[in-house]
Amino acid sequence: MNKDSTIFVSVASYRDPETFMTVSDLLAKAKYPERVYVGILSQIDRRTEFKFLSSFGRRIRQEVMDYRDSKGVCWARSRILTKLREQEEYVLQIDSHSRFKPGWDETLLNMYSQLGKRNAVISYYPPNYTPNQPINYNENAYIYFLIKEFRDPGIPRFSSGILPRAVKPINECGTFGIAGGSLFGHRSVFDTVPYDPNLYFFGEEPSYALRLYTHGIDIYAPTESYMYHYYNIMDRTNIRDRTLHWEDHIAKVNYHNRIAYDRLRYLFQIGPVTNTANLIDIQRYGLGTYRTLPQWESRLGINLKTGHIGEAVKSRIYY
Repeated sequence: MNKDSTIFVSVASYRDPETFMTVSDLLAKAKYPERVYVGILSQIDRRTEFKFLSSFGRRIRQEVMDYRDSKGVCWARSRILTKLREQEEYVLQIDSHSRFKPGWDETLLNMYSQLGKRNAVISYYPPNYTPNQPINYNENAYIYFLIKEFRDPGIPRFSSGILPRAVKPINECGTFGIAGGSLFGHRSVFDTVPYDPNLYFFGEEPSYALRLYTHGIDIYAPTESYMYHYYNIMDRTNIRDRTLHWEDHIAKVNYHNRIAYDRLRYLFQIGPVTNTANLIDIQRYGLGTYRTLPQWESRLGINLKTGHIGEAVKSRIYY
C-alpha cells in the first residue's frame, strides 16, 4: 500500500435525504480526506429535492438526473464506476445512507495491505445507525453472511447474523458474500469484474460474489467495523422517509426483472432463459475461467439445481 493511496467512493443516491450527511461524514471522518474522491449519481425530483445538490468541493464528481430516468441500483452503480471514476487506486462502494468510523480510510487500507494481494475485496453488512442519534464506535458486534433460502429465479439469497467479533488476522477471514453497500478493493477488481447495469435489485450481491469467485478474486470480512448503514427506512412516526425505486417505477419493475432474471438464470446455469435478447453483453458481465460454478457450489455447500442448502452455510462465519 502506497502511503499516498487514493480512494474513489461510489455513492448511488436515489431521492435520499441522507445523502448530504453521508458524504459530509465520509469526508469529516477520513484521516486523509485529501486522498478521497467521491462520485455521486443523484437521482432526484428537481422540483422538490434541489437541496441535495449542495457542492462539496473539487473532490466531488456529481451527475444529477431526473429520478424518472433511473433504471435501478445496479445500473446506477455501473454508471458511477464507468462515468465518474478516474485513476484512483482503490474503490469503496457504499449506499447513500451511511456513516463512518473515524479513520475509516486508514483502517481499510491497513486491512487490505495485510492481505498482501490485489485480487481481493473486503465486504460486510455494516452495523446499523439511526439518523440524529449517537453511534457507538466501540461496539464489538460482527455481522456475517448466511444463506437461508433460494429465491425466484432460483438463486441463493444472502442474509446475515450477528455475533461477537472474532479476533483473528484478516487473511483468515475469507467469506462468500458481498454487500453492495460496503465493498472495497483495488481498482483492478472493478475493471476485471465490471458491474452489470442490466440487473435491477435482487441478485446483485450473489451474482457479483459468484463472478468475483470465478475470476479468482477472494472475498474477506473486515477484522473491525469501519462504517454504519441505515437499515430502517421508517422514521419514529412510522412514516417512510425516502421513496424506494420500485415504488416510483411500478410499471417498469416487471420489465427490469425479466431482463435481470434471464441474466441470473444464465449465470447460475439454472435456465431456461426466456428471451436471449436479455443476455446482451453477457460475456462482459459473465463468469470468469479461474474457478467454476460447481466449485463455488461445493465450497458453499449448496446445490442450485436441487435447492439444497448445507447446514454449514446457514451458520458459517468464515470459509
